Amino acid sequence: MLRHILLVSILFCAGAMPAKAEELFFDAGAWGVGEERLEKSFCLPNKREEKFCMLESLTYPATERSTLPYATELPRRIHPFLKEYRAVDLRKELYNTLKDMEPAMTGEWYEKRSVALFAQTSSTYTLIVNSSGYTGGAHGFFSTAFLNYTPGGEKALTLSDLFIRDSKRTLRRIAERYYRHSVGLSSHASLTREGWFENRFTLAREFAITPRGLLFVYNQYEIKPYAAGQTSLMLPYALVRPLIDPKGPLAFALRPSRKLEAHFIVPDKVRLDIHGRRRNDGFWELDLHARRLAGSEAHGWLSLSFPDLPRASRLSTAGSEGFDSIHSYPAGSRLYHKALHQRVDGRYLLVEGVTTRWKEDENKHLHLRVKFPASITFPRLYLRVTFKNSDGKLESYPPEYEGIEGEQGFKNWEVVLVR
Repeated sequence: MLRHILLVSILFCAGAMPAKAEELFFDAGAWGVGEERLEKSFCLPNKREEKFCMLESLTYPATERSTLPYATELPRRIHPFLKEYRAVDLRKELYNTLKDMEPAMTGEWYEKRSVALFAQTSSTYTLIVNSSGYTGGAHGFFSTAFLNYTPGGEKALTLSDLFIRDSKRTLRRIAERYYRHSVGLSSHASLTREGWFENRFTLAREFAITPRGLLFVYNQYEIKPYAAGQTSLMLPYALVRPLIDPKGPLAFALRPSRKLEAHFIVPDKVRLDIHGRRRNDGFWELDLHARRLAGSEAHGWLSLSFPDLPRASRLSTAGSEGFDSIHSYPAGSRLYHKALHQRVDGRYLLVEGVTTRWKEDENKHLHLRVKFPASITFPRLYLRVTFKNSDGKLESYPPEYEGIEGEQGFKNWEVVLVR
């Protein structure tokens, strides 16, 4: 479910952003933004005197105590959702449904919507709107929408507001090239190999402005079948700088940065933070901090993969804390594959911190130095945290419906380093 995007998506430290904004990105609690929840339900018996119910709910930011500079704008941004929620007459809908459909219907239909703060930059802020429900059929539905605003702006921003004129085709071409690179698909291979309905790349309708890139989210059925879930693509600004309108909302992205900051949170499960800086000698200093938020003591791994590096000759471990050992697996190493339940040959470098005792609310740290070949313009990092409980069950984060699949069949969070 894309509900996790609010907490799981990445933050990159942009040079133009104030330190406070960097710290607060994707952290609604730190923003001082609480939640309000409205819910209504109504039930009627069907012809068999069995109960059939409908439920409607709306969750949205409560900003009375917020110190955000644009907090006073949020009520008018939320107003259309409140108006739509209040206009729903569940009693009338329930009567009509029982009249028009199968008279023996039982159980509950529901529609839930949440509106939340998602991201901010020095000149924009973004709301995420998640909608889910069940109204009959084989399965429920889930979708995500983003609303990007400039403080004081009247309308939500479109891609045309961000880039120079007549750049949409070039933007799509750059995004396709980067998408293919990120999933390991050659320029001539069909997108259907990645589950797309057809071999024609399109930009997702939904996008979010984040400090370091545009996050495109393809909802279910948009490009792939329902079972494939949602697909996301974080397009770094560095790839599209020539297209950015220097007088538009993305002007901040024209200033390069040598720093990296990313935060990934799965509520009540795990938090992973990564900080990095590029030194004058070309090496990246990377600090990873992983915290188990809940759960009994377990065996654990903090895994960092380098899909653009085959060997460890350009990497060194500068320190660690809380791990029993640190292992490095170059390309060709025999690695366990989750889906195949057997060992396979690794395709690129993997570094793992391993512990036999990872307790609740306990932090683990890993400090690395790595240098990428000059030929790699945008080096990538894959990150994940895995626990093995006493019953032998594996818990891996990010969850199955997020992230990018790695060489071991696990999903990973992706970070792109910009030179």
